[in-house]
Amino acid sequence: RLYLATPKRSLSYHTSRKDRSKGRSVAGDGTLFVYESLQRGQTFEGRLLGSKDDLKNLCDKLGWTKARPLTVRVGRSRETEYGGNLKLELLDDPARPPAFNRENGGIDTPFSSSQTQTILTLTLTASLLVADPNGYPAADFPVKELAGLLGLKEDELKQDKEKTFTRRVTVGGYLSVWNLPVPQWPAFAAGSVFTFSLTKPPAKSIQEVEAIGLGLRTGEGFGRFVLNWLPGTISDFSLTDAATSKEVEAPSDAAAFQDLGKRLLKNRWTEQAGRRGREDALNFKAANSAGTLAGAQLNRLRQIIAGCPSTEAIEFELDNLKDYAKNRFKSIKDGNGNEATSLWERLCQVAVKVKKMSDKPLAIENRGGIKEIIAKVGWPQSEEDLKSLLNELARSYLLAFLTELDNADAPNGNE
Repeated sequence: RLYLATPKRSLSYHTSRKDRSKGRSVAGDGTLFVYESLQRGQTFEGRLLGSKDDLKNLCDKLGWTKARPLTVRVGRSRETEYGGNLKLELLDDPARPPAFNRENGGIDTPFSSSQTQTILTLTLTASLLVADPNGYPAADFPVKELAGLLGLKEDELKQDKEKTFTRRVTVGGYLSVWNLPVPQWPAFAAGSVFTFSLTKPPAKSIQEVEAIGLGLRTGEGFGRFVLNWLPGTISDFSLTDAATSKEVEAPSDAAAFQDLGKRLLKNRWTEQAGRRGREDALNFKAANSAGTLAGAQLNRLRQIIAGCPSTEAIEFELDNLKDYAKNRFKSIKDGNGNEATSLWERLCQVAVKVKKMSDKPLAIENRGGIKEIIAKVGWPQSEEDLKSLLNELARSYLLAFLTELDNADAPNGNE
């Protein structure tokens, strides 16, 4: 059973001002902005990884002991109401740090040598940031880097992409030393699972491999993973034959079953809409020859769309944009000539398409027995269900489209 722990956050609204010496905003000066911050009084637990000598030297220089917590100030706006004191307490004696006992707290396990070919699974416990040889974000798993950690050659570790589950996120942050945000970077989300086949068992133990992270920014906790985090040690995977499979019975609580099925269907379709939005954005970017939008313009557009409950509201907000913004969106096209489609037309077409689909009877192609699932769940059935679903899918598509369009600009050095 998994339990989701969500930190408590607060939203505070402020007004920027050019002349900070006045201590307040004046007429004609200042823009409203919002800060999202972690609420005080919360406790977070983690661990510091390193050699015994390095950990001891670090604590000695900071005067940090188990009996004497370290107090620091972190975050932005530390001179105002944010960035309060953070108390760091050690749970272990820095003079005798315990040995690393695997990422999931389990015991060390050697790799099996009884098989000529072994199966290795890797589950991310933190986001994984990958870069290509030129330093740009990469969409592929770093197989060569993992092979090096295992003590193998790259051709001795083969990724099985058919038995891989991944989700993508965008990772950012803020660097207070520079007083600047960290560049946004696409990453594999925690929980992503990768499967590999090995022609020979690695010489290192699982514990030794897990002690080192993968990818970028490992010093900040990114790139953590667990190997073979499945029942048993190293085992192969097989699909159960349909003739011998047992149908899952619906829970006795019909309302709970319907709610669960509704959320599963909605999440699945929302993911597909987001995936389609990202693919269309990459295609649009590849065909675009008329310049790019500034990141602030795309971010403003995302904020508008995220706050709209329906495509009608999105259409209304687009119509009420200033002429400068409209013309800018209309100037960005996916090609040249009369056949080219502008970014403005792309955005408006989604709202028009949703309206047309909402006016038609519910028609869903029966792929993978989806109609039988809908019949059991009892959703979506009514026109109101369909309209609500289409609005949510349209919003997911547009947000993914604009986000990927913004990310696609990053390697070229655009804002």
